Amino acid sequence: MALVLSGGGAKGYAHVGVLHTLDSMQIRPDLIVGTSMGAVLGALYASGYTANEIDSLISGIGTQDPFRRIGPRVPRGWGALLPLLSWEQGDRGGGVHLRNPAVREASINAYLSALLLRGNLLARGTFDSLPIPFRAVATDLGSRAAVALSEGDLARSVRASVAIPLVFSPIRVSGRVLSDGGLSANVPVEIARELGARRLIVSDVTERRADTLPGLSPLAVADRLMGFLFTQPLDSLRWPDVYIRPDIRGFRALDFTPGTLARLDRAGQRAADSVLAATACFAPALPLEPPRLPSVIASAEVTGGHPGDQRMLTRTLGLDRDTLDIEALRERLISIGVGDPFEEVWLTPGGRGDSVRFDIRLERVPRRVGAAGLAYDSDLSGRFWAGLLDRRLAGSGVELSLIASVGRFRDDASLALRRTSANAGRGRTPLLRLFGGHERVRAFDSMARELSTLPTDQARIFLGLEQRLGGAWLLELGGEGMTWENPDGTERSTLGAAFRAAFQPDGAHRLVSAEAAYTGLWRRVHVAVGHPFEVKRIRLEPMVRIGWGRHLPVHERFVLGGEAPGFPGLRSGERRGDREVFAAVLGSWVVALPVSIRFMAAAGRSADGGSLLDTDQWLAGGRAGMGLDTPLGPIALEYGVASDGSGALYFRAGRWF
Repeated sequence: MALVLSGGGAKGYAHVGVLHTLDSMQIRPDLIVGTSMGAVLGALYASGYTANEIDSLISGIGTQDPFRRIGPRVPRGWGALLPLLSWEQGDRGGGVHLRNPAVREASINAYLSALLLRGNLLARGTFDSLPIPFRAVATDLGSRAAVALSEGDLARSVRASVAIPLVFSPIRVSGRVLSDGGLSANVPVEIARELGARRLIVSDVTERRADTLPGLSPLAVADRLMGFLFTQPLDSLRWPDVYIRPDIRGFRALDFTPGTLARLDRAGQRAADSVLAATACFAPALPLEPPRLPSVIASAEVTGGHPGDQRMLTRTLGLDRDTLDIEALRERLISIGVGDPFEEVWLTPGGRGDSVRFDIRLERVPRRVGAAGLAYDSDLSGRFWAGLLDRRLAGSGVELSLIASVGRFRDDASLALRRTSANAGRGRTPLLRLFGGHERVRAFDSMARELSTLPTDQARIFLGLEQRLGGAWLLELGGEGMTWENPDGTERSTLGAAFRAAFQPDGAHRLVSAEAAYTGLWRRVHVAVGHPFEVKRIRLEPMVRIGWGRHLPVHERFVLGGEAPGFPGLRSGERRGDREVFAAVLGSWVVALPVSIRFMAAAGRSADGGSLLDTDQWLAGGRAGMGLDTPLGPIALEYGVASDGSGALYFRAGRWF
């Protein structure tokens, strides 16, 4: 008897509910065949995990789960910049590759290696050696034929099966270029039969689309075309096959938020309970014996990469010793995915008995990356940026990063040089950063009437150390020199020390940002903290900003609420001072993909001098409107009001930076 699990993106999590029912009825298949998300969950189940354990494992690694935080395919050091177009140049394939923004693939690859580590160690190159034999279905892009992968690195095979076109890069396996299995066999019934299965339990989460197209918008047409790619006629089922179809209507293919996964789990369990209760009895299976995992490292060799990568990588993963620490290896795999040096690290374990050898297949990230992006704000006008990164400048161990941007109120450019990290981006790195810019600071009178802008030029140089901690924390500490011209034409210069910290687990959304500067002329400290979460399909993000300064130049003063998200009802820069206290809750509720209702409630103050929490100059405000997720970035249209009677329309296209 074979268990067949279809593809379907996040909707495939309904398979976990089906597995819950199989566990409760003591039904165990002799073979598992999975496509795309079905391959991920099928590989875990074949590795001996129960449905409860799969749920716990995914939740446990979830704080690092890149599937839940899809971000732009740009170097991690560029933060939240969202490119409209990017190109890469590297060793793979040679030449230049033009690409649209995509997910952070290094994180996806590392996450799968960590998630499927136990199965990989049990299989050791042969998927028939798993507690339940397993096949991952991918598509050969050369022939569009379905390929049932049965050997090699388990995580790499599953990664090939989930390689959605235009989202993930295809994977090269044994000379073939493989992509998502849903392109050829989204419900791999026939493949299971070809492998000898006489009875099937099929869990199908593919979406049945209506005959009519809801509108002729480009998004609707693109969604329908993608549906065509992943839909094939369902291979014929026959008695005594069991067909389970969870109700996945209204769920999005890339919504991996915890609340959504819990609802999909329940939907799968309801469907399986209903179908299997009316099905001919299955003989109860004996419990699987606890798997025996290897504990001795026989060897670890690295194929690919650059000279010195073997020593660096084996040391970083803890494979340069005799004893295997599986939990530590799982954590280190995830941390490698957070850094920049490697895009693919496949362990490819082998060996027998209590010992394991690793034949690590390595692929470095592209050497050069270029990108450009654009955002528009109804209050701040448009802003364009372009960036270039060379990870081995002139063949050396130095990384060059250059970013320039132009806009209505600010033009600037920054250049950074850092030594390429010798331990996968986790150690101290010397850093030199140069910055120059011309800013036209907005000014308002006491009646909130806008005055002429205050022009100022500035230049600064930072020399210090950059340190990554735990993959997600980035720290900078060093000396900083700066010079600037005030709006009245006077020029000033100063030297001092600067500290910056950011907690950015997904590479795109900073949960914590802090900076402090102590110079001969002024002092400045600013901290921003936010934490998004979901409550009954409503995404909420509480956030707090606190700033304090003394003798600040005009371009260093705090704007209440910042440029993003800003303060409801106010124009950007309308409240500016050397003190800021700001608290807000941002929320969104998806009405129908890709449209959402957005809202914001905020309170705060910005002032010159005095205590941070003085009782004067406090404001409260709220903002509400609509949002739209598009391939070019988010679009928002909202209207806000403040407690002083101010009101302002807010329109933004793209991610502001």
